[in-house]
Amino acid sequence: MKVNTSKPIPSAQDLIEILKHEFSSQYNYELFGLGKNKTIIVHQSTFVGAQISATNNEFMVVATTPSIASGLLTILLQWTADLFMMLSPAPYRKLEKEVSIFLQSKFN
Repeated sequence: MKVNTSKPIPSAQDLIEILKHEFSSQYNYELFGLGKNKTIIVHQSTFVGAQISATNNEFMVVATTPSIASGLLTILLQWTADLFMMLSPAPYRKLEKEVSIFLQSKFN
C-alpha cells in the first residue's frame, strides 16, 4: 500500500521510535537491509508482519512474513501458506492497513 507524504520522512531509526511511542508498543520493530536505505519490519506474530520502505515523499507498506526463518518455512510450505493467505488474509492486510493509516495521519 502506497502512502504519499507532505512532511519530511525521518530516518529509519527515528521512524522506529515514532512507531514504538505513537503507533503501538505491542509490536516489535527492526531494521532490515544493507546500506543507507534500510526498511523497517513490523512484527505482529511469527507469521504476520509488515515491511515499511521509504523514498523521497512516500512510504510503501507491504504485508509480509516478519523473519527470514518464517519466510523460509512459508516457502517450504508454500501451498499451505497460499491456502492460509486465501482463506485468512485478514491478519496480513489488517496490519498493513493499520500501519498505512498511522503513517498517512502522521506524515500528511
